[in-house]
Amino acid sequence: MRLKPATFFLLLLAAPAFSQTADEILDKHIAALGGAGKLAAVKTVYFERTAKVKLLKIPASVTVRVGKASFTEFSLLGIKTTITVTPEESWEVIGSNPPKKVKEKEHKQLVAGLNPFGPLYGARLQGEKVELIGKETLDKTDVFHLKVTDKDNEATDVFVDAGTYLIKAIKNDYIESELSDYRQIEGIPFAFETENEKPKGKATVHVVKLNPDVQDTLFMRP
Repeated sequence: MRLKPATFFLLLLAAPAFSQTADEILDKHIAALGGAGKLAAVKTVYFERTAKVKLLKIPASVTVRVGKASFTEFSLLGIKTTITVTPEESWEVIGSNPPKKVKEKEHKQLVAGLNPFGPLYGARLQGEKVELIGKETLDKTDVFHLKVTDKDNEATDVFVDAGTYLIKAIKNDYIESELSDYRQIEGIPFAFETENEKPKGKATVHVVKLNPDVQDTLFMRP
């Protein structure tokens, strides 16, 4: 990630051009996602994607019951792994081993995935603090730098494309990712490419389905 903050002098000169507030940017971001009504109508999202880590390619399926639970299944070196996530706890099953509860720090990272529309929409729903840090340049693209602070006082930096109002990058203590190749799925844009600096790797989405018929038993504790 290559961030190039403008100089203070240039910021002063250009201030009238980007004097929007954090709330205004957040409103435009949600509108770019299809609008609050359309997002609220999505109860379940199914993804098929491939993670590439060094020389390994790991295909996975992920089913998200928005805000409530998720179930991920993948195979690594011939060993099947499943991860079940709820807001309260997460469980992992590797091969024929008994279920193992995920540690709290890792669980918190997984819970973020229960909102498939990104941290800004989640912040609006949860009433989390969103601050506008300024306007910057990220990989030759003008972006708004927003800071989201959750209820545990942990911060996430979100960089919103100033042209599309879609998220271009996310950075916090756990992850550092750039999002690209947005494609419309029933009027909602999803990033089909994610380049991760932390943890290092790349994820490519192949399939997105909205509101598939999924039984609640899929998300039960293993």
